[in-house]
Amino acid sequence: MADIIDVIRRKYDIDIKKDNIIKLYKIDSADISISDLESKIVDRRKKWNQSINGANEKFAERDKAYLEKADKFEAILRDEKLRKDLFEFYKGKKGSGSAEVSGLVKKYFGLISATTKVGKSELEFFLKYFPDEKKNKKSILEFLKKEYKVVIASFGGQKDNEEEMDEDSQKTKKKSSSFIVNLFSEKTLIKLRKCELDFNIAAESEQVVSRYPEVKKSLYEYLEIGKYKKLDDFKKHVGDKRTEIYNIRNDFGSEFISLVDLYNGLSSVVENDDVRDNFEEFKLLIMYPALTPYMYEIGEIKKDTLNELYAIANEEYSFRSVTDFLVSYFNIVYDNFGIYEDPIKKIMANAEKQAGKEKVLNAISSLWGRTKGRKLPAKLRVVYALSYWPIHVLAFVFKAGKFAIEKLRYFGVGSAVLISLMFIFGGESVYGDANLFTNGLPWGQYLKALNGLESTNFLLQLLSSIEAIIKIIFMYFSIGGVVGYFFWQLSVNLRKKIDLKGLERSIDAIIDNAKKRIIEQDEDNPNGLMSKKMPLIITNVVGLLVFVMAVILLNIIL
Repeated sequence: MADIIDVIRRKYDIDIKKDNIIKLYKIDSADISISDLESKIVDRRKKWNQSINGANEKFAERDKAYLEKADKFEAILRDEKLRKDLFEFYKGKKGSGSAEVSGLVKKYFGLISATTKVGKSELEFFLKYFPDEKKNKKSILEFLKKEYKVVIASFGGQKDNEEEMDEDSQKTKKKSSSFIVNLFSEKTLIKLRKCELDFNIAAESEQVVSRYPEVKKSLYEYLEIGKYKKLDDFKKHVGDKRTEIYNIRNDFGSEFISLVDLYNGLSSVVENDDVRDNFEEFKLLIMYPALTPYMYEIGEIKKDTLNELYAIANEEYSFRSVTDFLVSYFNIVYDNFGIYEDPIKKIMANAEKQAGKEKVLNAISSLWGRTKGRKLPAKLRVVYALSYWPIHVLAFVFKAGKFAIEKLRYFGVGSAVLISLMFIFGGESVYGDANLFTNGLPWGQYLKALNGLESTNFLLQLLSSIEAIIKIIFMYFSIGGVVGYFFWQLSVNLRKKIDLKGLERSIDAIIDNAKKRIIEQDEDNPNGLMSKKMPLIITNVVGLLVFVMAVILLNIIL
């Protein structure tokens, strides 16, 4: 489960540490009915409006600021899962008690305790990775004691330090069982987490977004790290961007400090030996950051562990199945995991067998513009599908065409082979006795049928054989070769003259922007989203009906 603070800040631009939404709306239970919730929303808006028009200027200014954010507050409250997570979060802030820890704490230590013994180092890492949970140390300690019988002594008086690590102790930390610890040091992970938080802050600045709209994407997409095959190339990119952002910060002010911090952090972390040695796996840390803290602490892997990890992954990312998750993420670093148990090895072996099938399914999904990026919220998927399905049809048509162009040369090879086989096995009707493959004549008799040679002279037979071989190649393979060469050249020329990659990026950008637009519209007016999209939905339906009717009419006419 992702940190609720980051989730709401990223999606709604609301700081729940500053604004206690539950308290503002005086909601007593996370299981409040929809009618009661709407009633409290109406009452709260009414009171804020009254305050704005009242005599107390201080309260009026405060409540005016609340009213400006009311749409976002209410969208959060209407989301049942977020509402429950909020209750857990605010309870955790109040004091001690195992029932008052956040949902993140319960989920995190629930999985970790099932794979390894939770101790002081596990808790230290958790608080370093999720610094906002430090205020709940006492609650977490009591929770671990009550739920898992874990007693961590002399922890409270220890000085917290996010940056400096005892590297000697890290070298001995569960090396035989953990995943990311085998590949990356704790220091690298904490620094990368800081980069992620700096990126989230940058995405909240209108000035930064105005100049760099890409910050609205994920950090992985923003950095475009996927296109870099070598670490040195990515280092150069980070260095260039660091200089560029630093100059902009000097010219335009403090709004760009978070981006400066991001690239300073990246410049530091890419110099680490573990990143240099495991660059491909490092990309996974940036692509799937919500999984990183779990993977660092996981110990003994079991079948249930994989299923639980998949459930956590699927909360944030669009994996089709457990197999898809294993093939796309887990299996990439499987060799570093130190797994020796036969049941897990069997699961991984089955995943390998399914890899081909998953690649086919992923290719089909890609045709429709589906990626493993962050999911569109469930309540918006129906509206999105009805509003923007023509874009996905366009993506399918284009990507199917792109696939055809890229594979056209292989079609040419197949055509050449097929035509040659037709001449080989059907050549009797064309060549009669001169058909080498169906008549089964001895070579001497075949030379007589083909060249009219009856001499037993060795030299003449040799020359006639060379002539026969040339004729055989021409008779059976020349037409197929010409056809295959034509398709091969056609494919090469089309790929050179058409910017397929550029067109693909443009269509993917259109799909990505459509998803972002519908999320933003829902945040601005969650109750009116369907009515706002209704004209577009109706237009799409009418367009489809007109197309179907045109096809039917053409079929009747022709």
